[in-house]
Amino acid sequence: MHIAWAVFAVLMIFYLLGVFEFHAPSTIHILPFVAVSVLVLDYFIVGRFKKS
Repeated sequence: MHIAWAVFAVLMIFYLLGVFEFHAPSTIHILPFVAVSVLVLDYFIVGRFKKS
């Protein structure tokens, strides 16, 4: 399991807790975008170094 998947899972858990449990402010909605961007960046970075 790559560390990016662990970061993705933790960010999504924090997002879901913030939305449903603690009713966090609207800035919490940026977490899913950060989580997906971590996965996308990991995909491209790992892909670049695997080819080498």
